[in-house]
Amino acid sequence: MGLIFIYADYIAPLFDRFTPLPDGDLRTQIETLAASIEFPLYKIFVVEGSKRSSHSNAYFFGFYKNKRIVLFDTLLEENPVNKEASAGEAAGDGSEDSSDTASEPEQKGDGDPKDEEKKKKIGCSNDEILAVLGHELGHWKLGHNLKNIIISQVQYYC
Repeated sequence: MGLIFIYADYIAPLFDRFTPLPDGDLRTQIETLAASIEFPLYKIFVVEGSKRSSHSNAYFFGFYKNKRIVLFDTLLEENPVNKEASAGEAAGDGSEDSSDTASEPEQKGDGDPKDEEKKKKIGCSNDEILAVLGHELGHWKLGHNLKNIIISQVQYYC
């Protein structure tokens, strides 16, 4: 049981990079949705799941008033994790490696507006993300997690 309490702060960051969801429409809509069902939202994160899979997901975890919502970066149309990486590359020191990387897409013919539009449409719209979160928060509101724990314990001991 103690492992559950330290998972969020110490274990999960060893395996994934958690970035706070930046302020904007999506964050405001998520906070409004959580408040409408009295979900004790503490933080909203984006996890870099695209390095392992193209699977999209969202989940929440935490106890009492310390609940956190996590969105996979593959779920978002505009990925703040990739934006930070791009900004870091653009702000490079001008070394030969960064200039080769910057000129490489031009040689491949990327930069076509259609290609950029396809990249942007990989994720879900804000309404679709809210639908996914609404589903997950519905599990919390209806007590499904607690019910499943109790049912599994009963099955274990019977």
